[in-house]
Amino acid sequence: MKFIYPAISLDYSNPILNNQLQYLLNALKQNGIDYTIAHYYNYYLKYFFGYRKLISKYISHKKYLTLRDPDIIKISAKKINHLINQNDAEFIFSFGTIPVAYLDTTKPIYIITDATFQNILNYYPDYTNLCSKFIKKSNELEKLAFQKTRRIFMPSQWAIQSAIRYYSVPEHKLVMMPLGANIDEAPDQNEIKKIIADRQNKPLQLTLIGKDWYRKGADIAIKIHKKLINNGIDNILTIIGCKPEHKIENNNIRIIPFIDKTTKEGKQLFNQILTKTHFLLFPSRFETFGHVVCEANAFAIPVIANDTGGIRGAIEEGKNGFFFDFKNSYQIDMATNLINKLYKDFNSYCHYACKAYDLYTSKLNWNTIARNIINIITRTISNEN
Repeated sequence: MKFIYPAISLDYSNPILNNQLQYLLNALKQNGIDYTIAHYYNYYLKYFFGYRKLISKYISHKKYLTLRDPDIIKISAKKINHLINQNDAEFIFSFGTIPVAYLDTTKPIYIITDATFQNILNYYPDYTNLCSKFIKKSNELEKLAFQKTRRIFMPSQWAIQSAIRYYSVPEHKLVMMPLGANIDEAPDQNEIKKIIADRQNKPLQLTLIGKDWYRKGADIAIKIHKKLINNGIDNILTIIGCKPEHKIENNNIRIIPFIDKTTKEGKQLFNQILTKTHFLLFPSRFETFGHVVCEANAFAIPVIANDTGGIRGAIEEGKNGFFFDFKNSYQIDMATNLINKLYKDFNSYCHYACKAYDLYTSKLNWNTIARNIINIITRTISNEN
């Protein structure tokens, strides 16, 4: 089988511009599904239509997101439409609704997405204070894309219920499907046993991974770090991927603004940190899923998470992680107490570390996800043609 991926201008799901998507595409290819990328990119489009953004900002004092401008998406779709229809691919596959909404094709369409537009509207800071015309057009785009698809793969009930409630998507179109760990390879069973054993009697290591300091809750992670110290538990907090809002003078807090996992050195450093980590802190304030949960689980790391958005699609309470409501200060105390308890009771810690790894190997890896997607697509194409 073969599919074609519509990679359109400005879209974050364009695999030419976003190498994170290559993990899924490579997994599909390794499981026998070849693909072609129908790519169109015009750097000047965002400037050509930029006046709409300026009008919204200075006249109505509202936001207008160029990346979801229907005219830009229509132009991009028209440019790649003939590539799609002339290609011998049996179906179209993409991440998100933007690449497929305005395609004119008879090929069956399948998408995987972690959220609907309604999920992130007034939830993510970038999607607040949007102009009403933009909201209307974005909802129209979303509904049109959902109508064109045969199956929509989503990782959480949070996303699925939004699709049903706001866009009247029939339930038979929606398939619960997690996302995976964006890593090239994970430790095997024998390596994991040694990794877990080596954490015993070692200083407590906490890790947070994320690009946005505030959104990822790095300030909350620091509060947990400090509370543990106040409780007599020395610990090292490593924060990867972002810079602090203010200078931090604490030798036990290690800031690594960026690790390039595509390089040998970056991959080694990332793996080295996760190998030694006891707990991943994931107090994110806004989240549609959480790839870092899968990556932590690949190294048998339980996750301490904020209960928000679509995170429950990545974490099963009491298996690979634990949920808290970090808006409440006493919940920070509860999370601190749990970390303290499990760190001191290594047998219990091993139990949850092993469960985290088991969930990665059975569910939260791209190879398993790719096989499940292929099985569903193959079956629906056979039954519905």
